[in-house]
Amino acid sequence: MTNTLIFGTFDKLHKGHIYFIKKAKEIAEQNSKNEKQAKLFVVVARDENVEKIKGKTPADQEMKRIMNVYLLGIAEKVILGDRENFFRAIQEYKPNIICLGYDQDSQGLEEYIKEHKLNIEIKKIDSFEPETYKSSKL
Repeated sequence: MTNTLIFGTFDKLHKGHIYFIKKAKEIAEQNSKNEKQAKLFVVVARDENVEKIKGKTPADQEMKRIMNVYLLGIAEKVILGDRENFFRAIQEYKPNIICLGYDQDSQGLEEYIKEHKLNIEIKKIDSFEPETYKSSKL
């Protein structure tokens, strides 16, 4: 079984977000012996955490953002991030792979993996027309 985890704000869900989610699912499937054993878990950032990290309030509230991602039907499970422990989903879903978007900073992810002696591969996903589909530009 291959568990793959992604994190994101997914504000004003657009083609770039959908590309990122689909590519993460493809990576899960490519790294699994059986397509049905490839599971993608999506962590949607809490409104308050977006404010802390990006310094601004998301246009869409967290419940709308989580529902938009859920309705795509791509992920095994879509959850809200933890308010205090950004890495709680790693503990809960035990991913083999964590995918980061082309513009995502790891925010201590490598250090966390090393410190906890976890066997998790980090993969960067390329962009999809970033000059057009980037939330800050939309």
